[in-house]
Amino acid sequence: MKKLFLPALLTTTLGFTGAVPQAIGYYSKGLLNFASELPKDGPGFYHLFRSRNRFYGTREMLSVLTAVATQLEQTFPNEERLQIGDISAKKGGLITRHNSHQNGLDVDISYLRNDNREQQVEHDGFDEDFLQNGEISPNFDTKRNWELMKLLNREAKINRIFVDQKIKDELCRFARDRGELETELETLRRLRPYPDHSDHLHVRLECPEGNTRCQAQELPPEGHGCELTN
Repeated sequence: MKKLFLPALLTTTLGFTGAVPQAIGYYSKGLLNFASELPKDGPGFYHLFRSRNRFYGTREMLSVLTAVATQLEQTFPNEERLQIGDISAKKGGLITRHNSHQNGLDVDISYLRNDNREQQVEHDGFDEDFLQNGEISPNFDTKRNWELMKLLNREAKINRIFVDQKIKDELCRFARDRGELETELETLRRLRPYPDHSDHLHVRLECPEGNTRCQAQELPPEGHGCELTN
């Protein structure tokens, strides 16, 4: 089982209680008991859309977000922070703008940018589309976004990371050029093309150990899924 790295400084600020958060049901038909609350900001990250009050998730979700944000900040100092969107409502269940995000195991994150810009907290949605005229935007930081995907897959049991098809293709090419198609096969396997994900990625965790009422989704098919033609 992968160990989640959780900075000691954050253990008292993540809203953890004696009761372990429980993901209940399926991602698109579920609830959340004893939710943990992600701080509005911390080392290497800040939360968008704060008036929506969707800071809540399982302990595993909050741990992976804080761990990845901290490691990105250490690896790429002086770059923009991880910009985190909706997780779940405090008790889970259906929320506007989403079919999933119901049991604390889904989260939206902005892609990382070459210009390091951080968007306004209360902008109505992610404010930059990284697909322009059918091509990847020059502002899409391929190197750091690829590192983000790898960190996510190393820090937790990831079920899927939803991205735009063009963005998956871009990351596949980058991985191929670095000789990582096979060494990072499990990361690439979890990158799943899905419409309307050119302005953010959507991370979905597997059901945490001990969450016996959580309904798991089958893992993606075997293989990296990179059908490159050039």
